[in-house]
Amino acid sequence: MSLDSTGYAAVAMVSWGLWAVFVELAMSRSSHRPVLLLSYGFAAVLVVGYSATTGAGFDISASVVALSLAGGLFAGGGTLAYYLALENGGVGTATTITALYFVVAAIIGVTLLDEPLSASKVVGIGLAVASVVLIS
Repeated sequence: MSLDSTGYAAVAMVSWGLWAVFVELAMSRSSHRPVLLLSYGFAAVLVVGYSATTGAGFDISASVVALSLAGGLFAGGGTLAYYLALENGGVGTATTITALYFVVAAIIGVTLLDEPLSASKVVGIGLAVASVVLIS
């Protein structure tokens, strides 16, 4: 079975939703440190296994390495902040607020990457922010 981008996105959505719940359950029994190491350690094994078995090449430039490492820096920082938010609050609030990361990406896309800004994007971002306020 082959999925299109919407199918993969739906799998990611459900997976991340379940991940948040399982991590919250684990953290109700432990601090964030072992949960963080175990969950991301296992995720790293899956990603490395996928890369090793799909024949994906690694013919990359220095700029790809630099941009990927910068992405990893921010992903790691966001991950640590998320786990600390879980430890100091609840899964509903932490997950809802951090799910707004796309707003940051959309603003950077428009301001730095020359992506078009439409009225529907502005309304969508406003509704997303409003939903976070209402849910958390």
